[in-house]
Amino acid sequence: MPENRLWRETLRDFMRSVSTEDDTGMVIRAHLYFEQLLGWGLEQRLDKPEAVLGGQGVTYNQKLRLCYALSIIDDECYGFLRALGKIRNSFGHDLGRQLTEDDIVALVSPLRKELRNQFEVMQTGIQAEGVPMDFPRAKMTAVLMGMMPFMAFGFFEDKEHYVEEIVAFHQQLRDDWNDGRDI
Repeated sequence: MPENRLWRETLRDFMRSVSTEDDTGMVIRAHLYFEQLLGWGLEQRLDKPEAVLGGQGVTYNQKLRLCYALSIIDDECYGFLRALGKIRNSFGHDLGRQLTEDDIVALVSPLRKELRNQFEVMQTGIQAEGVPMDFPRAKMTAVLMGMMPFMAFGFFEDKEHYVEEIVAFHQQLRDDWNDGRDI
């Protein structure tokens, strides 16, 4: 995992991307960020990550399956990321594609009920803060913004420290948004 400063910058970029892009941009950029997270997980776990990740040709699906086989990610994350990959591919082949409620269901169905409920609370907060987006987009934003730090916690040894970092980071983004600053 990158150092704390780089991780915070990456997370801020991720949050900005998923909240400002159109549906196609949101899905494709989120997919890229999650692929980067899989790569970081492999770099941490493998003794010689360059033997697998060096050069070209390691696909998202290969990274995903390798992370799952090495228990870097659990069943929940694996199901979520497989669904994200399928949704990304459908957007990659249909220029006019829009997010649907079925996309959201596919993403959250592998997740336990407590986590799905947390995303519903986040979605309500996003809409209450006046973020201009329709229902599927608000829900997708909440799910993506929730899953990125949730997955990243599994890569850190000191999870409590990073939980505090993520909470503080989310609060700073909210304050910036409410004060009209660019996130």
